[in-house]
Amino acid sequence: MTPITIQQTAEDAKLAFELHTHAELDSIRLQKARATSQPLLEPMRTPIVLRINRKAKQAQAPEGIVRFEVEFRLAGERETEGSEGESSTAKAQVVLVECTWELDYRLQKDYQPSPAALKAFKDGNAIFNCWPYFREYLQNTVTRMNLPPLTVPLLRLLPKPPRKKPTQAQAVPSENTSDEQ
Repeated sequence: MTPITIQQTAEDAKLAFELHTHAELDSIRLQKARATSQPLLEPMRTPIVLRINRKAKQAQAPEGIVRFEVEFRLAGERETEGSEGESSTAKAQVVLVECTWELDYRLQKDYQPSPAALKAFKDGNAIFNCWPYFREYLQNTVTRMNLPPLTVPLLRLLPKPPRKKPTQAQAVPSENTSDEQ
């Protein structure tokens, strides 16, 4: 499985660190979950292709608390052969696990994070902090479906590569706005 990463610019990492130094993780709670699997009529002979998606958002919280909701979705598909005479293959969903975690961070007294710090923290630290809970929930749930246990890779925080400046050939010519003719 390919590594799972979160990339942030140096500025976003700095903003997230600011909030990180002024807050403490107070609780992580499984807010909602859904899991389904395809009936196993015969042993699987083809590998399962996994796709993991994640999304975080800020939610309403009591005074002095910053709350984020982090949604994870894992879909496992395998290729199935077409019926006799057909050479095409289709993808069949074997497993689907969706869950949302609610994370509460207690803020230090008299600290009010900026909107930019909240966004940077939500898109990095909040996801990173609940990743182990998602991994454990996923492995437990899939094992209870009598499917092979999944070991989801660690989540890595990486610096976002700097944006490349366009070369002369790639630069879009700007419109001439001067009055000269």
